[in-house]
Order: sequence, then C-alpha cells, then structure tokens
Amino acid sequence: MHTILFRKSVCVPWSERSCCTFNTTHLTHHGSPYNFNFNHCGHVKNMSEECRRHFVQDSCFYECSPNVGPWAVKVEMKTRNERFVHVPLCSSDCEAWFEACIDDYTCTDNWVRNFKWAGGTNQCHPGSECRSFQDTFETAENFCHKVWDESWEVTPDELACMRIWFDGSEGNPNDNVAKLRVAELVRMANSGVPVLPHQSLVLMLLLVAVVHLLRA
Repeated sequence: MHTILFRKSVCVPWSERSCCTFNTTHLTHHGSPYNFNFNHCGHVKNMSEECRRHFVQDSCFYECSPNVGPWAVKVEMKTRNERFVHVPLCSSDCEAWFEACIDDYTCTDNWVRNFKWAGGTNQCHPGSECRSFQDTFETAENFCHKVWDESWEVTPDELACMRIWFDGSEGNPNDNVAKLRVAELVRMANSGVPVLPHQSLVLMLLLVAVVHLLRA
C-alpha cells in the first residue's frame, strides 16, 4: 500500500505493509467499515473522542495488520468468515485503552454477540441498561478480553505481545511476535500436537508465507 494514501488516514503504522485498502482506513476514521454504532448509548452520553480514538486504532489493527494469521480461525458470521482469537495484547496497551473509556457507556460487555442488529446497525436490546465501562467491565483485563469476544488475550509487556499502535517509521514490532507464534505452531506440528484445526488450507499457506517473509 502506497505510503501517501495512509498519510491522510489513521492507519499510518501499516503504510509500508498492510492487509487493508485506503477505502477501509477512510471508513475506519470517518465512520465504520461495518456500520458499527459506537454511540449505542448516545441517549446517556456519546462516546468520548479519546475512547473512540482507541477503538479506531483497534479497528486499524484488525483490518490492516499482516501479523494476525497465526491466530485466525474460521467462523460463520454475516460480516466475515474468519476472525482472530486470543491475540496477545500488551497489558499497557489494554490499560491505556480501558482508562480512556472508563467513563463512557455501553449496554453489554460482549460487542460481538450481545447486540440487536436492526436497520443495518447495532442497537441495545429493549430493557438493557446503559452503564459505564467501569461498572460494566470493572477491570482493564476483563474489558479487553470480553469486548470483542476473546479476540484479545492480555499479556504482560515483558512477554511477546502485540502493540495496537506504534511508529511505523521504525518498523513493526508485531512482526517478531507473529514469527515466534509461527515457530511455536511448527514445533507443535512436528511433535504431533493438533494445530489450529479450524483453519483453512489458505491460512496454513499464509503461515508458511509469514515465515518466509519474516526471515527475509
């Protein structure tokens, strides 16, 4: 993806190597690729700009990161047929995200499964209560683990973990995290341990491609 296209978007860390298009980054910044309504508790309070910024960065990671193949699984959803699960998220990134949203409001702790979808967007179910993120999730770890239905696994910073946001001009720190995960999967396969049974052949080929890419 050409760097100049990303300079006008918020997904600039992936300007040199990404899995998303300029149109996707534009929608992420100015709306939502899936028409997701972050202001679903707008009758109480619209989402703060600081909280929204973290969710936009999360969306950029989800759409653009070339490093999540080792955590991808097949799913049967209207919006996608694959998703990532238990990606190791650095605890400091999780804590900063939760702190930015702690006084914002939501009506559910699981944004993948628990919304009512009507009119092309997500809505709170009738009778549900809008509560602060603090009251809904209580802790940063619980928030990051639950909000996107276990997409993230909070991991100590000193271990191999993903950064949602980084300075792309200095390289992608998540490359090495993916490389370590691929090496782990290879070791598991060589030892006879079942590896990612839900992944398609395409994803397994992607893992091989990642190994070659990160060795370059």
